[in-house]
Amino acid sequence: MDLVSRQATLEKKVVYRTILATLSWFALNVEVLVVIIVAATCAVLHLLHRIDEHLLPAVTLAMLALLGFSILHDRHGRGALQKSARDLTAVVSALNEKVDRPLAESFFTRETDEKSLLASADQEVWAVQETGALLTERYKNELIALLESGRKVRMVVTSPNEATARLLSLRNANLEPGDLLHRAKLLAAHAKDIVNRVGANAEHLEIRYLPYPVDATSVLVDPQHRLLARRRAVVRQAGFRVTYSQKLDFTLSAAGSPMVFAHYIDEARRAFAHAAKVVLVAGPPRSGKTRLFESILSQVGYPPELFYAISPALADRNKRLGFAVKVTGGGAPVTFATRTEQEHQYKCDEAIWPNVTAQLQDAAANHKVIVLDEVGQMQLACPDFTNFVRAAIDDTNVTMIAAIADDDSKHEILAWAKRHPRTTVLHLDGSNLSEIEAILLQELNASLRVARDLYRPLPGEMR
Repeated sequence: MDLVSRQATLEKKVVYRTILATLSWFALNVEVLVVIIVAATCAVLHLLHRIDEHLLPAVTLAMLALLGFSILHDRHGRGALQKSARDLTAVVSALNEKVDRPLAESFFTRETDEKSLLASADQEVWAVQETGALLTERYKNELIALLESGRKVRMVVTSPNEATARLLSLRNANLEPGDLLHRAKLLAAHAKDIVNRVGANAEHLEIRYLPYPVDATSVLVDPQHRLLARRRAVVRQAGFRVTYSQKLDFTLSAAGSPMVFAHYIDEARRAFAHAAKVVLVAGPPRSGKTRLFESILSQVGYPPELFYAISPALADRNKRLGFAVKVTGGGAPVTFATRTEQEHQYKCDEAIWPNVTAQLQDAAANHKVIVLDEVGQMQLACPDFTNFVRAAIDDTNVTMIAAIADDDSKHEILAWAKRHPRTTVLHLDGSNLSEIEAILLQELNASLRVARDLYRPLPGEMR
């Protein structure tokens, strides 16, 4: 019974509201309604010859006057409405000057967990970090899962040297230079553990080292995904004298913030390209590695920040007779291997590569960009050269672009080099030569820019 009563009351309210709305409409349009009613009445009476024709002009003029009044009333109402709109716009503008859009308090957060972000990655992950130790320790299982499934993880961290550690210590609130160098060692240990656990897929982990602190750290996933909503990121402000727990961060998606997402992924890519690195071009014999390296060298113009060692084949009518090596400033190529009577067997001159290795070591010590062709079975027969390759790959200050034998069974260092966290491996085949050449040119030009801007002596300065 109570339900029926409430329903009846509701129906009455609807009826009352309808009546009030109708009366309000009539009140607002009373002038027009009077004109319509009087005009219609006069027209009917005129047709029935019940009205004096002399009254029609007077009635018409009265109706026109009433219409004029209605128009004036309408204009007054519209003017008042426009004034209200202008006043409202002014109020909104004043508020916008005092209030952030969007509210910064709702935009920034602290200590955002990147676990779900990493777990959502479908293709690749990019990370820009100060030391990388926290990311690789806290989310090691997520990183291993990504690599085991064939997805890429690219990371940029600051170089673990004393100069960079001092700059980071100055900016951080509670970390001394020694603490930061220790955290760099932790990153190396975590990276080694990850490499051992993922096996062959360790090639998909790439860590590079910047010679200066980053302005903001970030973790970005799937920047090339066809769905904008899958392109997501967490960006954390580095700040000055701010502890990690107090650093401001924010999340974003390319679906809602395409310009901001593009900005941070472009910054990550530029930092990655300009960081110290080892890029290895792996390909079978006669795949064009030497011609590729000679091509990129000619395109960059042999600047003083570059040191190269190229091993072109010696041939007669497409038959290989041996190999020579030519180095920066070394004049004509020097033969270091000659073909024997046995198929694919060469006799090496053991006196050549120790001298080349000494020049490579000097170039690395002077922060030059090294282009090396190639890290192969004959070159690795020289113990000094093998030790240099190991040291250069382990040294986070060395930048080297090198060709490497495709067959890992020729020497134990080959598989180790390709799986090292600091190496980027590009696999050369007959279909991607131009693509890899474009990548190498971009990598080489970025590294030469760093060597020129950071390490070239200033006028009057002695190296």
